[in-house]
Amino acid sequence: MDRISQLPDELLLQILSFLPSTKQVVATKVLSKRWQFLWKMVPKLAPVIQALHFKLSQACSSGDIRVWIRDADKRCVLELIIDIDICSFPGGRRSTRVSLPRSCRMLVTLKLSNAVLVDDVSSSISFPSLKKLSLISIKFASCNFVDKLLSSCPVLEDLVIHDQFQDDFIAVWRVKVPSLKSLFVHKSEYIKYLRWFCIDTPSLECLHILEKAILDVSHHNSLDPIKSVKHLELCSSKISKDACPVVFLRLEKLRVCTCGTQWMYLLMHVLGASPNLRALKLERRGSQHATAPELSEPSSVPRCLLTSLETFEWVQYEGAKEEKEVAAFILRNANCLKKATIISPQHTHRDKKFEMVKELASWPRGSRTCQLVFD
Repeated sequence: MDRISQLPDELLLQILSFLPSTKQVVATKVLSKRWQFLWKMVPKLAPVIQALHFKLSQACSSGDIRVWIRDADKRCVLELIIDIDICSFPGGRRSTRVSLPRSCRMLVTLKLSNAVLVDDVSSSISFPSLKKLSLISIKFASCNFVDKLLSSCPVLEDLVIHDQFQDDFIAVWRVKVPSLKSLFVHKSEYIKYLRWFCIDTPSLECLHILEKAILDVSHHNSLDPIKSVKHLELCSSKISKDACPVVFLRLEKLRVCTCGTQWMYLLMHVLGASPNLRALKLERRGSQHATAPELSEPSSVPRCLLTSLETFEWVQYEGAKEEKEVAAFILRNANCLKKATIISPQHTHRDKKFEMVKELASWPRGSRTCQLVFD
């Protein structure tokens, strides 16, 4: 090392310029007094930046943003935040178009706010190290780009989607990320129409959807991640007896698919865990009726039936033994029920419909003001 230290500055600086990272260049200052300040003289020394936050106005061009993202990746930036000022938009509408680079090898965290993401259909994108992705008030150029973006993140663990405007035409979000552990979805009060999320995340541990959740219970061991939702749709072809240990204090609307063999078990557990439920809908989506075991009534009537349930609807009701048991149980115990709507399949013969109507009308009802509608 002493012999190398005797070399002229020009040669030593050239040696330092070949080191792969700025961190390694700076580390040479501890070698000796000769090297203590030499690293500061290295030309084109890239700064060491772990996090980079841009707060921009709409005057910033898409090309500039793309260059910054590419340069951030070259400098091994781990966290990148691009926040475009919504106050600078005419009429408060997003207009700044952002085109993502083809690859960001080192980026671990990416947060984008108030922009229009443009898809370059001729090229692929890749975020091999990205673990956290936050999309706040982002408008996409196409439905396919959402799938393209998420599929480019093979190790993604945390995803945040925050909708704030209703000028985005993507009605269905498809979140298919095998590595995803946490999903947070928030719909702003300004969005009046319903946005659907199709979730296929086998590694999911935490799911927060503030307005509505749709879940296939057969892919999840617990309903705990969605205990804060107001609207919930459940479908189960199989379910563990430990799948419903939580309490849904905020749940107001529940929809249960009756296509599985254990839908009654699921229904009774969720009813018992939803003290403030106001609307219940049962519907069979499958083409064939699945025979379920006999109803095992709970030891106590669910609180929601006694104090809060106001509307009950059953679509594709065929009058099977287990269906009669469930319908009779609900009508008998729903003290606050205002309206019960029973809809039979279109192919049901009118004579059978008449028999079902007579049977339903003869059952006792806990609510004297309940209106029974049969279609």
